[in-house]
Amino acid sequence: MMDQLIAGLSGVEAPRVTPDSKHVYWKYCLRIDPERIEGGVDRFAKELKARGIFSAPRYIQKPAFMCQVLRDRVTFGKSRFPFEGPHRAGLPPVEYRLEEYPGAVEALSRVCVLPWNEFYSDDDVRFIADAVIEVAELLRK
Repeated sequence: MMDQLIAGLSGVEAPRVTPDSKHVYWKYCLRIDPERIEGGVDRFAKELKARGIFSAPRYIQKPAFMCQVLRDRVTFGKSRFPFEGPHRAGLPPVEYRLEEYPGAVEALSRVCVLPWNEFYSDDDVRFIADAVIEVAELLRK
C-alpha cells in the first residue's frame, strides 16, 4: 500500500519488489535523491521527525566492513577466523577497501529507513505516506 501511495513522488524512491513477489518489510527504506530534495536525507529525516515519524537517515553511518569486528578481525578470540587459517589455503587474503565498494557508500548516503511492522493499520500507513509526501513537496528543489 505504501508503495502505491508514494509512487511517482519526485526525489523519493520506494523499495523495488520483483514482479510476482511480495515483500515482507521489517524496515521500509526510502531512497532520497539529494539532487531533488533540499538537504538530502538528513533534512528529510528531520522533517519527518517534526511530523511524528521516526526514521534513520543512512541506517548505519558506515559500511559494515568498516566496523571494528570486520576491520580489525576480532572474531573468535585471537584466531582471526574466518579471515585467516588453514581453511583459506590457496585463497587470496580477505580485504575490504572502501574504494572497491563505492555503491555501499553512495547507497548509505541516500537511504532513509522507516521502522515497519505487521501491526500497522491502513490508517497508520496513510499517516506515514502523507508525511513523506508533505516533506518531499516541502523540500523539492
